[in-house]
Amino acid sequence: MSVLALVVVVLLVVVGVALVVLGLLGVTERLPRNRVVGVRTPAAMSCQEAFALANKVAGLPTAAAGVLFVLAGVAVAGLDGADALVVALVGTLGASGLVVAAGVQGSRVATALARSEAAVGPDARCADCTGCDLMASLRP
Repeated sequence: MSVLALVVVVLLVVVGVALVVLGLLGVTERLPRNRVVGVRTPAAMSCQEAFALANKVAGLPTAAAGVLFVLAGVAVAGLDGADALVVALVGTLGASGLVVAAGVQGSRVATALARSEAAVGPDARCADCTGCDLMASLRP
């Protein structure tokens, strides 16, 4: 196996394992809201609940994409020449498409959650709260 093939195998496996971990963290709602990984659309970043829900929806397809990356890496390790290149490209494109689709679905769910919360409005969420009236009375 050439050095280039070894680098491709290691890269595919490392990316795959990272995606599996991120996907499982998303599914179990243990992925903390951050600006680096996960579904990070404006709707998903609007609150912790939206981020958790978006990444829960996107988690399983993301983990599946990680498995696909790992499988492509293992397959490339057993092949040489053009066959290895084709498997690496097809595996990478397929897994990347799955990650993009997962992100789109997560974003849609976060957007739907944001719309439903906007429709409810603040008055319905704090029916017994007098905080707004109190704050208004304190303004000069």
